[in-house]
Amino acid sequence: MNELEKDNFLYVLGEYYKKQRITIGWTQSEVAETLHMSVRSIQQFEKGELNLAISRFVELTELLNVPYSFVEEQFKAYGYQSFQEQVKEVTNRKEKKKR
Repeated sequence: MNELEKDNFLYVLGEYYKKQRITIGWTQSEVAETLHMSVRSIQQFEKGELNLAISRFVELTELLNVPYSFVEEQFKAYGYQSFQEQVKEVTNRKEKKKR
């Protein structure tokens, strides 16, 4: 894992979900079939290359018994800073427009 991957929210989630899938004994094909998705989409998600729609993400989380607290913790560790930076950038642009 390179430095970029270690700091990537989607990569960290994908790795965890992959380990969880393997731990409970599901194949990518079985997950894909259950969720009416392609195997390629599951592969991309597990590599951190695909950001799932929230409905699919919730289904996958339920299927693999991933605690929502894990997702929240990872967001705070890997995604929250970039989210805050985006909020700040948009807020600054709005303030400039008001002037």
